[in-house]
Amino acid sequence: MIQRRIFMAIASLILQLEPGKAEQVQASLSSFSQLNIEKTTPTGELILVAEESSLTKLQQLCFDLEKIPGILGVLPSYVTTADEDDTDDSQN
Repeated sequence: MIQRRIFMAIASLILQLEPGKAEQVQASLSSFSQLNIEKTTPTGELILVAEESSLTKLQQLCFDLEKIPGILGVLPSYVTTADEDDTDDSQN
């Protein structure tokens, strides 16, 4: 049995969008496996949950999101980290 520590950086992000660009932005976001779209607000903002293996990668993800046409701003509303134990029983 092998036991490893897994580090995760988790954030809730609010994406401010150009009016009328929600569908285009959502299509662009589908290529990011580390993102889940949780909700679209009545004012057209997207609420996302992002998971990365480090805070540096999470920051880079936010920079990458800012480059997507139709996104005006990426606003982290919550950032946390978590350590989890991962046990691999296949090594017995």
